[in-house]
Amino acid sequence: MNRQIISLTLSGIITLFTIGGSVISLQRGYDKGFYMIYESSNREKVFSRDVEIEIEKGFDLIDIAQELYDQKIIASKTLFVSQGIIYGYESKIKKGTYTISSNMSNVEIFKVLTSALN
Repeated sequence: MNRQIISLTLSGIITLFTIGGSVISLQRGYDKGFYMIYESSNREKVFSRDVEIEIEKGFDLIDIAQELYDQKIIASKTLFVSQGIIYGYESKIKKGTYTISSNMSNVEIFKVLTSALN
């Protein structure tokens, strides 16, 4: 009986370390440039165009992502929303009217949307 408890405990600990290590590795890989694979399709190579977006009271990240996706500013709504949550931008976005360029990265877009100047 004790061997089973020890075995199950060790299996649980190993599983937790494996999951934790995977999450940390993914985050570090993303921080070191992995995101550029996805964000490179976000930029137009020949020229950039500006789009005006109005953030109204009650808008959440999904609403904003949908608008930017419809305007062909971002390539992935899921990636945009995930970045907003991971980096804590979702609670900092201010209502207002913003000019977003098609050659901005998602992080650059979040910096504009969270700035006091709009």
